[in-house]
This record gives sequence, C-alpha cells and structure tokens, in this order.
Amino acid sequence: MPKQSEILAELAASLKALTDAVNGIDARVVKLEKPNKPEQPVAQAVSTPVSPEYRQMVDESLNKHFQFRIEPGGNPSFFNFVLLVPKKYSNAPAGYWEMYKEDPRPKVMSLHQAGILLKDHLERVFNNFNPDTKALIVNDR
Repeated sequence: MPKQSEILAELAASLKALTDAVNGIDARVVKLEKPNKPEQPVAQAVSTPVSPEYRQMVDESLNKHFQFRIEPGGNPSFFNFVLLVPKKYSNAPAGYWEMYKEDPRPKVMSLHQAGILLKDHLERVFNNFNPDTKALIVNDR
C-alpha cells in the first residue's frame, strides 16, 4: 500500500500539471479576445445628391407631407431611397410607432434608373394604402 507522503506527492504533481494547463489555456483566451490587428480605416460615407425632381415626384404621387431621405448604398452606383410615411397616413400599428418613431418605406435604387424606380416605388406605396387613406392623401395634395 502506498504511503501517505507518496499519495500527496502524486496529488501535488497532478495539481501542478493541471494548474499549468489552465494557465496556458487562459493565456490563449486572452490572445483571442485581444488580437493585435492594426485598425482598419473607416470608409467615408459618400453623399448621394438629392434631386429636386425626387421631391416633385413625391409631391405629385403622394403629397407634400411625405418626407424622404437618401442613404448611401453599399456600392457607389446605388443608393437607398427611404420614404417616410406620416403618422396620419400610416397603416403601421401603434406598437411599431412607439418602438421606431417612424414608418419608413425603403427602396434600393441604381443611379442610372432612379427616376423609373422611384416612380414605381411611389405607386406601390400609394397602392398599399386602403381606399380611405388614399382619398385623404389625394385631398391633401
């Protein structure tokens, strides 16, 4: 039968090996959490010009109460046209308005087809409303 001192020596050696292994794992985790990569330069946002024709098309297809914003697309030849539906015309539920504070209707467009795509998008948004809301939109022109 092994002596108590031999058992304690084996236990101490096992604990030392376990401690070394845990410390090695800990060092690798720290390296993974904090990689030494150089910082990537942040891409500058490209502004897409807002054409007065867009405002005119929105006013004619819907009315002057509808706002919009232009956001850059992922590609320089595309942009995101976001039509903002006023609350009085919106068919979004109240919970949606409480959370997001707006009713956006986005559409990605290419620069060379913007006029055609915008007209189509505005017609689709208008046709999405119920007849009473459509009548209210037309009366407010």
